[in-house]
Amino acid sequence: MSEQHRCEVKGCKEEPIPCIRYADDPEPSWICPGHASDLGFCSICGLFWAGIESFDFGPGCCEHCAAEVEEEPNEDDWYEAEDYP
Repeated sequence: MSEQHRCEVKGCKEEPIPCIRYADDPEPSWICPGHASDLGFCSICGLFWAGIESFDFGPGCCEHCAAEVEEEPNEDDWYEAEDYP
């Protein structure tokens, strides 16, 4: 991690992601995924989603990223469809 890109939360040393509040923001905010959702940003894509019910009361990521995470296979899903009649 470069000194230029540190999480903007005081004292945090986690690797940040670029967080964008508006489409025409000249410079993104650099916030780690752990603090991003607390500040209204998706912890995966970094876009601002505060005020949207599915984000505020959801898993800390936007509905688009949540849908992608649900589609990805999970290591706990070890069984295969052909294992069952």
